[in-house]
Amino acid sequence: MKTADYKVFPRHVGKWSGTIRILDANLQQTKSYKITQDFQQFEEKWVISNTYIYDEGKSETHVFDILPLGNGKVEVKTASSMLKSATMQAREDGESIIEFKIVNSETGKLQEIETITLIGDTERVRTAQMFDREGVFKG
Repeated sequence: MKTADYKVFPRHVGKWSGTIRILDANLQQTKSYKITQDFQQFEEKWVISNTYIYDEGKSETHVFDILPLGNGKVEVKTASSMLKSATMQAREDGESIIEFKIVNSETGKLQEIETITLIGDTERVRTAQMFDREGVFKG
């Protein structure tokens, strides 16, 4: 499959920045930090680089390969140790939404579901729900 066969992923290509706000299971904010994202398109895949920038000046970057499977679906691969025990997939929905799903490979339980919605050509909203390894909602 080729990236040219998709209609929503290409609309997300570019450089994005914003603030991540972490809420606990009671929806109380526990922390926040900055993020920059570089979303690149190649003929056979997309590459997403997320750089997290913390208040104390430390930062870390996670890189994801987004591999087309067809019919608006993709497989997501990363070398990040944080996600080594997870399988990741995503799919296009409608004209502007990408839904990412992360499943713990050991338990088979949902670990995270994230939705990225384009609001316009320069704005988007990302929301994620996180679960522990047993599938219990964390925030």
